[in-house]
Amino acid sequence: MRSDDPRVTAEARTICHWLSQRKVFSDIHYIHFARQVDYSQVDGARVVSAIFPIDRTDALAGWIEAETGLALDIPHDHARREPKAWSRTAQPAVRHLARTLLPRKVRNGLYPLWMKSPAFATASDRYGDIRFDASTEDFISEFYADDAALYDEACEALGKRPDAQPVRKRRDA
Repeated sequence: MRSDDPRVTAEARTICHWLSQRKVFSDIHYIHFARQVDYSQVDGARVVSAIFPIDRTDALAGWIEAETGLALDIPHDHARREPKAWSRTAQPAVRHLARTLLPRKVRNGLYPLWMKSPAFATASDRYGDIRFDASTEDFISEFYADDAALYDEACEALGKRPDAQPVRKRRDA
């Protein structure tokens, strides 16, 4: 299904309407649409002492260690992988063969290697290609404008500080 499919357009408009009727929310079925600023601010005031871009878990781990002395290894391996177009037709057959012919230990050992193989790509690599109609794109830009600013702020602070320290704001700022 493509973003220009009429069903996708209709669903996007329904979601935009739903979101426009709410400010802060925690409805479990729509939680993935929650704004990130709603986790870092209350009534427009920052309530956290540090922020990090999602793709900089190394900076987060460094900050936690500096603040608490606790060393954490936070792997960044949650990226969704999907078969590349040329390998999609082979996926069901390969999956069936692996499940029926390989012992579980072998299958579990091969799985990470298989997912990192050239047959797969990171799904987020295509996100920039997704475009909706103008009104939906405008709504997304406006609704998530504070999130974009928060992300830019976190990236800018890390980029300016080679020691990978987070953005710091006073709680009462």
